[in-house]
Amino acid sequence: MVTYTGSTGAMEAWVEVPSLAAGGTFYVCAGNSAITTFQGGATGAAWTNNYFSVNHFSASNKLLDSTGNNTFGGGSNEGLNSGSGQINGGAANGWWVVSSGQLNSLPVTVECWMYGSTLNSSDYGLISAPGPQWYLGLSTGNVTTAGWNGKYISGSTALSASTWYHTAFTVDGSGNLNLYLNGVSVATTVTGATSPGANYVQFLRNAGSGSYVIDEAKVSTVPRSATWLLTEYNNQRAPASFLALGPFTPVTAASSGYAEQSVITLGNSSQIPASQTNFTVLVCANMTLGNGNACATATGLKVTGSGGYVTSSSGYDIVFSSTACTNPTLMSWEMVTYTGSTGAMEAWVKVPSLAAGGVFYACVGNSAVTTFQGGAAGAAWTSSYATVWHLQALSASDSTTNANTGTATNSPTVAAAQIDNGLDFTASSSQYVFGANTVNSSPQTLSVWVYLSAYPAAGALVAGLAQGNRSNTSDHFLWISSSGYVSYYVYNGAQYNATSSTLLPINQWNHIVGAVGAGGQFIYQNGVQVGTNANTAG
Repeated sequence: MVTYTGSTGAMEAWVEVPSLAAGGTFYVCAGNSAITTFQGGATGAAWTNNYFSVNHFSASNKLLDSTGNNTFGGGSNEGLNSGSGQINGGAANGWWVVSSGQLNSLPVTVECWMYGSTLNSSDYGLISAPGPQWYLGLSTGNVTTAGWNGKYISGSTALSASTWYHTAFTVDGSGNLNLYLNGVSVATTVTGATSPGANYVQFLRNAGSGSYVIDEAKVSTVPRSATWLLTEYNNQRAPASFLALGPFTPVTAASSGYAEQSVITLGNSSQIPASQTNFTVLVCANMTLGNGNACATATGLKVTGSGGYVTSSSGYDIVFSSTACTNPTLMSWEMVTYTGSTGAMEAWVKVPSLAAGGVFYACVGNSAVTTFQGGAAGAAWTSSYATVWHLQALSASDSTTNANTGTATNSPTVAAAQIDNGLDFTASSSQYVFGANTVNSSPQTLSVWVYLSAYPAAGALVAGLAQGNRSNTSDHFLWISSSGYVSYYVYNGAQYNATSSTLLPINQWNHIVGAVGAGGQFIYQNGVQVGTNANTAG
């Protein structure tokens, strides 16, 4: 905890996360009057991952090394001034050297935030060693530069005055230098640099005539990866967009009756590229998908007799809420499968407003709940869905309100699929599932997961509406050719088709989609558009 002001709640804390991943969560707990001492571990406990020194340049103690190594404990301080840093306090022009810690071996990473109200092209000593044996700073043209034991490297982007930049260099065990600016590699070279002799660490010792503030100076005894440095930059550049500090709610179940809650955090913008309204998402746990990816592990979803919190063997007291479980606001969902002894669950939850990083809640452990709480049949699927088949059994039940239940013909078999069970049609080309209702309007979207062990010798219809073999207004279907390309056929007085430009991979699960509407006719493979046609009519 670098700084905390109780009257405003202003806080600068650095938390070591054991496993950092996009969309992950951890918790802040507050309000325990029995706590009278710091609970974050011994000095340096937050900086255990090969850090040689970490300096926040707090105004109250500019020499403090947060690692606990006391790297600057005996150093000399000649004119180092306090400045306004990128993150709270910083260090303005001046210098000191260490006496209790020396950096003299490979590999290494040196990094800091830097700000220059005026810049100078020979100000190589933002962080450096005497000599300099090594350095991080600026070179001709106000570009970033770094050197290590006689070898050097420079970027090509001129820096601007009065702007904060994150700059870093790494040297691996073979002496290869990499230079980074704002988390991105800007130069690399194979130098064969060797370890210098024992040397000290200096801040702003050779800052020349420029006027600088540096902040968050870190030296590590490993070469940090490009993704590590980019993650650091993103975290420290805009913390509020990197992580969301959620509202504080009581941990007790209060009057809701639910004993436990799980916060479900949605993925990042690469997984959810745009916000969606009334989007039905898969929430699965304690099972593995057909492509080998595991669903979440959640032992709390087991029934109480198997070590979990759920009291209903049917999973009725597993509910999904848009608000915390102290006062839940129930959403609509479909529970396709639930096994109390293992906690294995396949649920589909309609999220009113889906956005990257959003949260909703799973509430469990309420013995008073003895019936399903997710709404009437079909409530999880908006009226724009004509048919939803999970294909858990030969009955091919339709999960929407349209009751378009399919009829299996020529005995396809139930088999393990991408999401729990599916139907296997490999025994005969005449096997299929047929639904009674016809949907023949535009716009329209067809989507399905499919697994091929080989391409069909004569091609195969995968999903759709096909009463007239491409000669009737109810013909809209996905087709896989004998050569492995996917087509989406639409008939509207004439035949139109969009065909994929890439082969469908075999021996793996693939998601394929055909869509037609005002924008045209499209085909998608695994979320990527791979074919189009100008036709807009269904």
